[in-house]
Amino acid sequence: MNIAFLTLENPEGFVIYDSLCIPEFQKLNIKLIELPWTMECNWSQFDMVIIRSTWDYQKHWKKFIEVLKIIENQTLLANSLKAVLWNVNKKYLKELKNVGFSIVNSYFIEGNLSETLFLKLKTLWNSKKLVIKPQISANADNTFVLEFYENYSILSHHFKETPCIIQPYLKEIETFGEISLFYFDGLYSHAVRKMPKNGDFRVQEEHGGLIYGFEPNQTLKSIGSLIVNYLNSKFGDLLFVRIDLVRHHRKWKIMEIELIEPSLYFPYHDKAIDNFVKATVSWYKKRASR
Repeated sequence: MNIAFLTLENPEGFVIYDSLCIPEFQKLNIKLIELPWTMECNWSQFDMVIIRSTWDYQKHWKKFIEVLKIIENQTLLANSLKAVLWNVNKKYLKELKNVGFSIVNSYFIEGNLSETLFLKLKTLWNSKKLVIKPQISANADNTFVLEFYENYSILSHHFKETPCIIQPYLKEIETFGEISLFYFDGLYSHAVRKMPKNGDFRVQEEHGGLIYGFEPNQTLKSIGSLIVNYLNSKFGDLLFVRIDLVRHHRKWKIMEIELIEPSLYFPYHDKAIDNFVKATVSWYKKRASR
């Protein structure tokens, strides 16, 4: 069995754990290779291709989608193109809210943010600051915290003709951080807690964020299972799902759902790699037998 992990051409500056899987796959006589998503390749030589650290895709996302279409026409792709197309734009949060899941308050704009709307949202959400980011983004690229509309005016060149999402700034991210739950082939695997460095709000390691292993309670696991069940009913069995949650006003709210290229934080749980390898084999056998 041959597997390809999709990555990016230049991994400098990124924290990538995918290669930690290679020895465990080798024990099962499975060959694993990491390849940039931008390279020309005959993808049919692989039994499956798994999207991993393609953390520059948001800069060329239309080309990225075209590459995934080619891959899915030649072999098994995880996660599926259908799931990627749904997850690539943060408007999927609207759907999650509409079917009953609790999300962080979100407002979507297709053009420039007016001062009237800026002030209205601050009042509506009782928030001193707002977070603004592109609807298609990764790794906190072009994500900013704004207290005054004048700050937006200074940064507005980032968002000209770029659809954006606006959310309240949650102080709880500074004090407690985000919780990420990981599910492989529908089963809970592990969880981490992500904290920003002092004076920042971004939890990614590339921005100085700190990662800790975390043991979620049954309430959190139940929330995660409900979300995964909904997603699997929509897309079929997903190989991996990462659910990012924040605690706000004593309630857990979805910050993001990651179905495309989430870091899986393998070093933070002793069973994480084993869980992923077993799930990958199980997922492949089910799909290959269809």
